[in-house]
Amino acid sequence: MKNKNVIHEDFQALSFITEEGKSDEIKAGKKKANRDLSKAIQTYFRNNYRTHISLSALADRKSHIMIRLNSLLISILIVFFKGIISQTPLAIITGVIFLITALLSLIFAAIAAKPHVTKNLTANSSMEEAQKNIFFYGNFISLDIEKYESIVESVLKKPELVYGNMIRDLYFLGKILDRKFKLLNYSYNVFIIGLIITVISFLIAVKTM
Repeated sequence: MKNKNVIHEDFQALSFITEEGKSDEIKAGKKKANRDLSKAIQTYFRNNYRTHISLSALADRKSHIMIRLNSLLISILIVFFKGIISQTPLAIITGVIFLITALLSLIFAAIAAKPHVTKNLTANSSMEEAQKNIFFYGNFISLDIEKYESIVESVLKKPELVYGNMIRDLYFLGKILDRKFKLLNYSYNVFIIGLIITVISFLIAVKTM
């Protein structure tokens, strides 16, 4: 009878050790999964921020190219405008078309390159609202230093607020990028269409001379 009790106790002890081992394995697995998830989230935000910054720099470079190109063409056209006036009326129209399209293309490119700052917070914004949009400088420049420090400290204590701010920051960066590329697209389209019309008008003017 005693032997049976001893065997039963040993079996229970073994079961407890096995269950404890399984519990430790589950905890270790959860910790690894959390670490992997944290790394994946960090990689996601890092890659997205890098992509947004690269695209913004690309849009600015293309805008500056169009600004320089159109400025040069407008300057050349103005210099030779007196000679164009002395030609046929069609030559004058060709020059005017080219001048207008180059100017419009330059304007669109300049607006695309112009800094655009989103402002979602004011000095009277509530703490809850401020916690959702505190990372971008355009949102906190209207706050005093004490309020800004208090909001940042409260946000950094809660991972969900940190991630929420980063998500909203990426969203507004995307909106700014969308605006830049739309204006840049208008600039290129106006330039191309204007150039085509100018060349056609020029060829017609040459034939009629």
